[in-house]
Amino acid sequence: LQEHQEVCTTSEPEIDIDLSGVKPEIILFADKKQFGQIFTNLFKNAIEAMDHSGSIRVLSSLIKKGNSSYCRIQVQDDGPGISPENFEKVFNPYYTTKSTGTGLGLSIVERIVFDHKGSIWFESQLGYGTTFFLDLLMEKNH
Repeated sequence: LQEHQEVCTTSEPEIDIDLSGVKPEIILFADKKQFGQIFTNLFKNAIEAMDHSGSIRVLSSLIKKGNSSYCRIQVQDDGPGISPENFEKVFNPYYTTKSTGTGLGLSIVERIVFDHKGSIWFESQLGYGTTFFLDLLMEKNH
């Protein structure tokens, strides 16, 4: 995450990325390249939604679901939010509200999370921003 923060703050000086909510004691066993792709896509979408000016906050916490432990990662932006009529389309391949782009970013994120036996969802309110939630299995062998 530090790498993505540095790249974003250098290339997007009007973007503030707050990683203070990320707990360093939480260690995930995951493919670094794939998880880099997750954060690249989530940050890129947030930056574009905020028109290159705003804040992104990342938080992590441990949660239990049944007998399993998960790391919950939240990526929050203070952009315009997602319109409710678009909620069901967000993870669809090739869906985009932007004039440029392929519409593949969030479908790729969803596939990587699912491949790691995790889940992803979001909450959004127009005028207040969007938060993506990722629950990722903490077990080594999955």
